[in-house]
Amino acid sequence: MTPVTAWQKTLWAQLASQGMSHATIFHGQEGLGHLDFALNMAKAKLCESQTESKPCHQCEACRWFDTGSHPDFQGLLPEDLQSLLPHDNLIDDVGEEVVIKNISTDDDKADKKLSQVIKVAHIRSMIDSLGTASYRSGQRVVLLGPLESLEPISANTLLKTLEEPPENTIFLLFTYRLDRILPTIKSRCRLIAMPKPSEEDALAWLSSQVASTNLEIDSQNLLAILREEGGAPARAWQRIFDLEEQSYQESLQQLLHGLGQGRQVEWIKLSESINKVPLREILILLQKWLYDLLLFRTVGYAKFYPQTQVLISACAAKANTAKLREFLKAVSDSRKSENHPLANRVQIESLLIRYKNIFEA
Repeated sequence: MTPVTAWQKTLWAQLASQGMSHATIFHGQEGLGHLDFALNMAKAKLCESQTESKPCHQCEACRWFDTGSHPDFQGLLPEDLQSLLPHDNLIDDVGEEVVIKNISTDDDKADKKLSQVIKVAHIRSMIDSLGTASYRSGQRVVLLGPLESLEPISANTLLKTLEEPPENTIFLLFTYRLDRILPTIKSRCRLIAMPKPSEEDALAWLSSQVASTNLEIDSQNLLAILREEGGAPARAWQRIFDLEEQSYQESLQQLLHGLGQGRQVEWIKLSESINKVPLREILILLQKWLYDLLLFRTVGYAKFYPQTQVLISACAAKANTAKLREFLKAVSDSRKSENHPLANRVQIESLLIRYKNIFEA
C-alpha cells in the first residue's frame, strides 16, 4: 500500500470534510491508484487515534490493519490481486521477506491459475460476517473491486446488500470500467472520479519509485512508457517493475511494429510471435494504436505512441476512416470479454485480419 499521492490530497481533504456515504465507487482508468487510495481511506476510518483525518499508524487498530488481521476490515479482490491487500510478513533464514497470508499448502493447487473474478461465495461470506456486531464497537469497512470482476450472481448479491446496508458499515468500491457496472449498483453509491496527475507530477512520482530500486531507466524512457499507459502512473510502474509483464514486452513491441506495416502486416507470423501475450494486453495496445491513427488522421498528432509517428502517419493516410472507427469500436467491445478463458490465438488472428482490411488496397 503506497501513501496518498500529491495529486490525490485534494480529494482526500474533500472526503475528510464532507464525510463518507455508506457506499462509494472510485472510478477511472486503471493505474490511477484506486486500490491504494481506498486502502488508505479504510485504514483511516478504522484508526482509533486519527490526526487530521489521517491514520496514526501507531494504534492497535492500525497495526492490525497493516498485518491484514483487523476484524472489522474485509478486502474482497479476485484471487490474482489478493497479494495487494495488507498482509503479515516474516523474514526467513536468509533475510528474504515471506508473505504468509493466503498461502496454500496443497501441492495440487501450486500451479493453478488464480481466478480473476470475485465469486458469489465470497460475497455471501462477507454478508454473513456483517450480521454480527463490530469487534471494536465502531465502524466496519468493506473494500471490494474491481467491480467489473464480479460474476453476474455476485453483482446481484452485492446489490441486495447495498439496498439494505448494515449499520456502521462503509463500502469502498472501485472500478476501472464504470460503463460495465450495473446501473442499480451505481445508483446506490456515491460516484467519485479518481484524479489524474499532470504529466509532470506523474513523471516525478515514477522517478521516485525507480530511485527506490536498483532499476536503471532514464527519464526519456519513463516518459515514453507513461504516455503509452495513458498517463496512468501506477500502470506505468507496474509495467516497469512486474517481471512477468516484462517477459512479453518484446512481443508487444513486435506487435507495435507489425501494426505499423498497415495493409502489409504479416498477420500469421505476427500472431505466432504474440501468442503467449495475454489477450487483454493485446487489446489495450491495439485500442491505443487505433486511437492514435484516428487522432492523427483528424488533428495530426499521436497521443500514445508519438515515438512511432512516421509509421502512424503512413498508416493513417491509407486507412479508411469509417472502417477505422468501426474497428476501434469492435476492439473496445472485445475488452468486455478480455479475461474469458476461451480467449485464444483464433481471436488474435481474426483481429489482425480485420486490421489489415481497414486500409485501402
